Amino acid sequence: MTPPKMSDDAVQKATGHPWRHWFDRLDALGAESMSHKDIAHHLHTREGVSGWWAQSITVAYERARGMREIGETSRGFQISKQKTFLPDASEAWTLLTSAEGLGAWLGAGAPQTLQEGTNFDLEEGLRVDVRGIRPGDSIRLGWIPSTRATTEVVIARVETSPSGKGTIGFTHENLPDADARESARSRWTDALKALQTIARQNTPR
Repeated sequence: MTPPKMSDDAVQKATGHPWRHWFDRLDALGAESMSHKDIAHHLHTREGVSGWWAQSITVAYERARGMREIGETSRGFQISKQKTFLPDASEAWTLLTSAEGLGAWLGAGAPQTLQEGTNFDLEEGLRVDVRGIRPGDSIRLGWIPSTRATTEVVIARVETSPSGKGTIGFTHENLPDADARESARSRWTDALKALQTIARQNTPR
């Protein structure tokens, strides 16, 4: 049994009951044979749980009962990686969107700039659609491998850490399986290392 990531105190405070209560309720309902959508819908409409917590309880239950693997969501697998290494979020965004930065995290075939509504092909056999750009915040990409008909989603973002420094992160969604998730983990770990190397090289000495 995989323990829930959030504490009993957190779920008790938010829903009025601890994890065990919800797991017992779902077991009695026969939720192991239900879809993710139906479980979450029951929790929200019949048990009065808010939408966010209905999803969180459903995912925790599915993992605890072996219905879902780590990193698996209702629409496939996903992975998130982030690293804090810039003086502030503004510099993180500048690096992320620079020609050198784009080459570091997108790889060979990356454009010099990104423009919403455009698309391009990477040399590794990927079609990339630029779906949305929120300046200073995030970039949303459609990620289409030549070997798959289904579009994956990559979100690149910058944030301010609690210490005030700049953080760059990547979330890769709609992955087909656990192996693809591990490949994506390696890719974005390497991308963050490459971006950090550029930042170090550009730091005045």
